[in-house]
Amino acid sequence: MAKAKTKLTKKKPKKVNPLNLSDIKSGQLVGKIHDKTVEFVNQGETYSVDIRIKQLPFAKTQPLYKKLDDENDDSDDYISEWIAMSLVDEKGELQFTAEQVKNTFIQPLANAIFDAILGIDNLKKELAMLTEQIE
Repeated sequence: MAKAKTKLTKKKPKKVNPLNLSDIKSGQLVGKIHDKTVEFVNQGETYSVDIRIKQLPFAKTQPLYKKLDDENDDSDDYISEWIAMSLVDEKGELQFTAEQVKNTFIQPLANAIFDAILGIDNLKKELAMLTEQIE
């Protein structure tokens, strides 16, 4: 049986933006808005949607993380709440209520947006690139 050949290429290091504690203390990271395009599949068709995500402060996200980790909490309201608090327009105004997210989003769209909010989409891309390099 022939061994699979592995080809690894050296990646350029990512640019790291330095911060100091006074930057963090001044709230420089909180409230920043960044544009993202997310893709999702619905009935075999791939769609993309451009979104704006507002970086929420720890005080807002920590209770949501606790609910995410709570095995006894079977409600999924926190995800729709988190999405609603994060999606904004160019002025930083909220685009949806939690109720609108629950009633107008489909599961694949909510999953894609939630992954983008948490940064999981970036991890998935990194893993995909590493997998391609190994194959």
